[in-house]
Amino acid sequence: MKLTSNSGNSIFMTMNKLVLGNLSSLSQTVYFDNSDKVVRILLAFITAIGTVIFPRIANSFAKKDHQSVEKYLTLAFNVVNLVSFPIVAGVIAISHPFSSIYFGSNFDGIDLILSILVFELIFMGWSSIIGNQFLVAINKPTWLTISVFISVIISLGVSFVLVPIFGVSGAAVSAVTGEFIIAIIQLMVVRKYINIFKLFSDIPFYFFSSLLMFLASIFVSHFATGNLFTVLVQIVTGVTVYSLLIFMFKPKSIQEILSALFLKISLK
Repeated sequence: MKLTSNSGNSIFMTMNKLVLGNLSSLSQTVYFDNSDKVVRILLAFITAIGTVIFPRIANSFAKKDHQSVEKYLTLAFNVVNLVSFPIVAGVIAISHPFSSIYFGSNFDGIDLILSILVFELIFMGWSSIIGNQFLVAINKPTWLTISVFISVIISLGVSFVLVPIFGVSGAAVSAVTGEFIIAIIQLMVVRKYINIFKLFSDIPFYFFSSLLMFLASIFVSHFATGNLFTVLVQIVTGVTVYSLLIFMFKPKSIQEILSALFLKISLK
């Protein structure tokens, strides 16, 4: 049976709900489930990037054009990072007012759970490219199952340690840990096909730009009133600051992404 990275996420969620139900309270299970639904909505947008690049990777690998394989994989990986890092920072920044709007006052404290679970997006974005696309494209799907199996075992152990102490927060950390393990194992597998360091070369730009975006969003929130207005102001500020910083830093991957985008438009 072949498991995908998304299957792993479903297993983590089900497993953590069961652990929470037995070692914690029903209300905490509801907190966890609702936070997970928000993350899944955002994940659909990020993982869609991988499906676009899959045919090119598979075709290049079939032709033994390893240079193109690395080129397309690196491009897709950077697009995922370009999008996922600011989304994570943005969700954490707006988590409190957003939770009040989306979940209501009865879910006080759910913003913390959402702020932890949203880190899954980065690692699931990586595994959507490395695992669901690249490993499948090069006919190595067995490693998908292996990575998910190992991560489930580790995540289960983390849950049994953290949930009795931290409740739903521990379950959230367990889920993020599981996704991290999947991504790391898959990266170790593909390192003989591609330059791993090249994949991560522009991450410092995305990280620091997202961090400064987060700080700017938090700063402007102190001058806004009302949850909805605060969220809107934070989003506009965050998008503006992040965009300006990315174009100021001009990481090499941005030039490659824009070149690929303009080439696709010109071909149309």
